[in-house]
Amino acid sequence: AMSIRFVVHLKPGAKKNAVLGWQADPQARPATESGDNSGAQRTNQVLVASVSAPPLEGRANAMLVAMLARKLGLRRSAVQIVRGDTSRIKQIEVPADTDLSVLEG
Repeated sequence: AMSIRFVVHLKPGAKKNAVLGWQADPQARPATESGDNSGAQRTNQVLVASVSAPPLEGRANAMLVAMLARKLGLRRSAVQIVRGDTSRIKQIEVPADTDLSVLEG
């Protein structure tokens, strides 16, 4: 199954759950760590998002996945955190036909 990946900069413990839009990513991207960038799209940008959950026991991750799934019109199971489980910089994988433009913020 083809998929696309993008990077999320998550801000846990925020006042509200929100997708704040795409920002240029001045840092090295997690997508390039393995040297394989084929699955990554918008690699020069990160999606900034905030969730009210604290970064404890995966709660912020779960809230992020639920929020992205809802906004993208996907099942939660279709939104995978493929890297950065315990980091604020996360690589997310979704099906290839997903329209990321709805995340403009």
